[in-house]
Amino acid sequence: MRLTLNIWRQKSATEPGKMVKYDVPDVNEHMSFLEMLDVLNQRLITQGEDPVVFEHDCREGICGCCGFMIDGVPHGPQRGTTVCQLHMRHFKDGQELYLEPFRAALPAAIFTAPPVMPAASDGSGRDRKQLRAAADQYRDDLLVVMREGGRLAAKSGEREDNGDIILHDAAYSGCAIEDIEGCAKKPSWEITAVRVHYDDKQKRVRYKGAVLHVFGVPLLPLPGLAHTSDFRAVSGLLIPGWAMDGGYPALKARLRKELRTNSYDADSGTLGVSDDRAIAISNVAAHYESVFSNDPATAKLRETYAMRDGTVDTPEHRRQLSAFFFWSAWATVTTRPGAAMSYTSNGPYDPVVGNTPTPSAFLWTVFSVLFMIAGIGALAMRRAGSVSEWNFAGLNEVSSGYRTALGACTPPTNRVFQAGEPLMLDFHSMFKLALGDYSHNYLIGPASKTLRRHADNFVDLVDTVLKAYRAGRTPSDMASVMSARAEALGCADYIYPGCEHGIGLFGDEWRIGARNDGPFPYWTDPDHVYRKDEMLICAMQYAAPADSVGFRYENPIIIGEGGCEWLSKFPLVIEEIA
Repeated sequence: MRLTLNIWRQKSATEPGKMVKYDVPDVNEHMSFLEMLDVLNQRLITQGEDPVVFEHDCREGICGCCGFMIDGVPHGPQRGTTVCQLHMRHFKDGQELYLEPFRAALPAAIFTAPPVMPAASDGSGRDRKQLRAAADQYRDDLLVVMREGGRLAAKSGEREDNGDIILHDAAYSGCAIEDIEGCAKKPSWEITAVRVHYDDKQKRVRYKGAVLHVFGVPLLPLPGLAHTSDFRAVSGLLIPGWAMDGGYPALKARLRKELRTNSYDADSGTLGVSDDRAIAISNVAAHYESVFSNDPATAKLRETYAMRDGTVDTPEHRRQLSAFFFWSAWATVTTRPGAAMSYTSNGPYDPVVGNTPTPSAFLWTVFSVLFMIAGIGALAMRRAGSVSEWNFAGLNEVSSGYRTALGACTPPTNRVFQAGEPLMLDFHSMFKLALGDYSHNYLIGPASKTLRRHADNFVDLVDTVLKAYRAGRTPSDMASVMSARAEALGCADYIYPGCEHGIGLFGDEWRIGARNDGPFPYWTDPDHVYRKDEMLICAMQYAAPADSVGFRYENPIIIGEGGCEWLSKFPLVIEEIA
């Protein structure tokens, strides 16, 4: 077959666009619509022209990436079919089509409803060709102003023989249009929809795929939404702005008492409700059981929800699903025993039924924001690392990880490393799902004999202590092992009193030789007896300020019966680097 395509071409959002006509011969009826465009693009590329750009991914009707307007209809004329699954056999030889992207442009034309549009000539009620010929601007970016009030802006639309208006990619607002300039201010709320049907006889507006937007933010999907254009009361779901009579406060108080009272009997496992509520529960359950089945009465609603028939397979499973919905809702509003809040701490927010934020919710909100800011900082520092100077030991330290961001490591400096100095890399990372530290030392060459001697002594001390760890020993035992070896090596004056700290965000810090009265109440007891499979960090520090030398070793270990396992397998060595 041969087709004529009118395609909207636009280089960027800041440049004007236009419809460009393409002749596409030799179209195979078995092609999909996107395959037909592939053929056109291949020809355009061969001719040195820019191809037609369109979104696509799986091309199996699953991902939802593809899609555009075909003759003013999203995805084209085949109902319930995406563009990638729309085949050319649904079109006729010689047919002219208009392809446009989904857009939400500011309306450029104003009409009154019902607008004056050409009558259909082929009996279908929707002669789009005649519509385009009569008023090209009516094809898109139109604004329908209803006599009763309110406005409907749409990407495209058509008028039925009976005066009804069908709009695609539309938005409704109650804002009035007073003159040709339109509304003087942006509406505070609006409802967008994939499809809007304005019934001229009933003066009623029905939506498909409706979403409520407040101040430009999409807040709430509104399936099955319908209302009269003059807001007369109708049954069904309404848009915001209900009119309440004088009896509303009493009704609200009754509703709140009914919903928040906890009438569950734990001994019998039963829940007592009023007759009115029992009827409501039964009606809602029947509705859900109908929607999730293949009941013809709710077929249109399933289509609106994009649900297939028989979504939930058996009556028993549908009953259980309805029960789940009820108990989930019950838990959100029912007061928990011994408390003034619901089982979900009054969430979600609904002041009509008394679901207002609790004091603890405000408190934890503040904490959450603070922790979020700290977490963002920790992530940034973890990725970037920092360079810092450890003044106590005269040690050049390169730190990274969560403790750097929280200030547990010394602040960054601009100090330049010098030859003959020590350098320590301090990593804060995860070991077996626990936060831990690993430190490794280097010498910036050329290293002096004094620096090399201190390095060898420190390696010897760490090796001695690591070999001494085992179940049944205490931190005091380890202090004795470390001190005895330091005396033998002649470096006892350089050992900072301590050889371990615990696992945690700040560390269950322990410094051997100090009493159990540190800044945190959970400092390790010197007489604590190590247990098999206990995890801690072997942390030893060595400082000789007179020689400008300092080292620190940290490595998470797991205590065993006859020794310990190093979680970082990096060799215990202090290397000299250029």
